[in-house]
Amino acid sequence: MLNDSLKSMSAFFEADGLQNDLFNTGSTLPLFSGELAFGGANGLSIVSPNIINDRSSSPSVVVQVYKQSEKPVSRAVSKQEKGFITLEPGESRVRFEFAALDFRFSRGNIYSYKLEGFDNDWTTTFSRRSVTYTNLAAGDYLFRVRAAGRNGIWSEQTAIVSLKVIPPIWMRWWFTPAIFFLLAMAVFAFYRSLLMRKLHYERIRLQIAEDLHDEIGSGLARIAVLSDIVQKYIPGKETEGNKSDLPEQAPNRIGVISRELLDSIQDVVWAIDPKNDNATNVFERIQIFATQLAEENEISINIETKNLETCKLGLRNKRAILLIAKETFTNIIRHAEAKTINLYLQFDGRNLEMKISDDGIGFTEDHLARVNGLHNMRRRATSANGECLISSKSGGGTVITARFLIADEQKNYPNVRLMFRKIKSKFTT
Repeated sequence: MLNDSLKSMSAFFEADGLQNDLFNTGSTLPLFSGELAFGGANGLSIVSPNIINDRSSSPSVVVQVYKQSEKPVSRAVSKQEKGFITLEPGESRVRFEFAALDFRFSRGNIYSYKLEGFDNDWTTTFSRRSVTYTNLAAGDYLFRVRAAGRNGIWSEQTAIVSLKVIPPIWMRWWFTPAIFFLLAMAVFAFYRSLLMRKLHYERIRLQIAEDLHDEIGSGLARIAVLSDIVQKYIPGKETEGNKSDLPEQAPNRIGVISRELLDSIQDVVWAIDPKNDNATNVFERIQIFATQLAEENEISINIETKNLETCKLGLRNKRAILLIAKETFTNIIRHAEAKTINLYLQFDGRNLEMKISDDGIGFTEDHLARVNGLHNMRRRATSANGECLISSKSGGGTVITARFLIADEQKNYPNVRLMFRKIKSKFTT
């Protein structure tokens, strides 16, 4: 049917109410009412041009979006709403289904769609009302679809669905800088580990040097002095100024000092040996030393321990605990006039405590300030991340309490077996 005002032509079919899509030639007749009569295979069709709906408008379009399942995850309708969908990493497929909201002659509807960011041009389709995209690159897209009825007029507004494809982790902007940062941190951590290992070894060397200088150096100096005294009394070397008798204690003192030096060297080597890192090993060495002294001087000794099996010690801790214990027992034998000694060691998971008490004569605070050995015990405890408390009163005995923080010491850097073997070989050759 020709429309002069719109300069357009409309076509009607059986779906619009006609008796059939087939008509007989020469069976058309204009009626006095202005209507048109058309004869066909199944009867007569009468069309009233004045009451035919205006078909110049275009249909709206609805879109439904599907991912992996058959349940739509988003929808859009032209002129009304927009849709939005996100494809996460691993979701590589998205399907758009669309339809024109004009059901008078759906077979005559035409569709045109475009995925902006992927398609270069519009794609027109007549019968197919869906499209599937797979393996889209990461980014933002807009899916647009429009429709036209049988009059060929396209819808003024398209149905729009925003599509966002999330890139996998390794394609995100921060991934490469993060990898470089982690690599830099790994290199830094490795370098720091090497540096801390070197510093750890340096501390061990300094500790050994300090022990050798303090104990063995002073002992050798005393032996040298006694040796000079003995040299003066060697037969044939007497002079007018040294005719007096050789002091009886000089040769004995050389032997005593030599044995003390040997014990000191053995203590240094023992402390370096990683096999003795457990607090039980330290206790056994202290127990042997204390028991021997107590038996030689007829003093009774009581020993109690708790939870030492789980305590691992570093070089500084082992050395400090051993020397404090030996210094304490030696002072008790020499000065305390004690009848009983009590030794108690316990580990609470973080701190190791050693308590040594006696029932001797004790001493006053003024005397404590003048005793150099007690100051050395405090210094050793402080250098090993601990403290040494001394409590005594005249006639009331003495209590020495040494506490060490072990939790941090157990984080020591690499084990020192190689260094121990080198040092031990020097002392045994």
